[in-house]
Amino acid sequence: MTDLSNVSESAPSESKYVCVNCMKPVESLYTEYSKEVIRITECSKCKKIADKYIEYDTVLIFNDLFLQYSAAYRHLLLNTNFESYARIGMLFILADAYNKWILRQTHLQSARVYDLEWHFYEALIKSSLECFTYLLTSYFLSLYIIGKNSKMHPFKFFVGRSVVGFFGNIFVVFSIIWHLHEYESYRLLMKLFIFISQIQVQKTLCPSLTTTMCVIIVMISIAARVGIGFIFSYFISTFSTI
Repeated sequence: MTDLSNVSESAPSESKYVCVNCMKPVESLYTEYSKEVIRITECSKCKKIADKYIEYDTVLIFNDLFLQYSAAYRHLLLNTNFESYARIGMLFILADAYNKWILRQTHLQSARVYDLEWHFYEALIKSSLECFTYLLTSYFLSLYIIGKNSKMHPFKFFVGRSVVGFFGNIFVVFSIIWHLHEYESYRLLMKLFIFISQIQVQKTLCPSLTTTMCVIIVMISIAARVGIGFIFSYFISTFSTI
């Protein structure tokens, strides 16, 4: 069973937990009668268990995230007290930078050691800029569409949890280890996986928006991310030829 220290019996007054099935707020996820006896809350709206994942092992939750189950995203992003989003965000950025670095090295016949090191730092800066551009674009687009008078998650909450949409970058590193990155079809599949993950995160954090609108926000944010990456690459190539 999952360690219930990641969830709490009752939510703070300004940020209630939600039912992972219907996204309606619930006052508590479970009631603890003793260390051995708990009763999971039943949603008064849909009459289902509000969050079944509080009893799931971490591996099972990760499996459902991999399978793109919306309920798993809602549990992780809205019903846990996980606070290390900055750390996992940096991990995803490092994975993306490593992928960029490896792909660049495959097109170079030879390179000096300090060139290899600089190329990695270059890839790391580029990945960081792309990630931050995506997060900022998605937040301010969501804020603009939802409206300042409507309920919107705080900036730190939204941006921190949005990094979960990049967790597919970890599989990109695995693909390099298994030499799957050489296949264009696999790289496209990973990009599609990350795209779907970002849509799931957007839908979870902005439930008042339609799926179509969430897809549009994600696509515009990706376009902004690609654009800043292109500008950075152009600047580096121009600077290196001077």
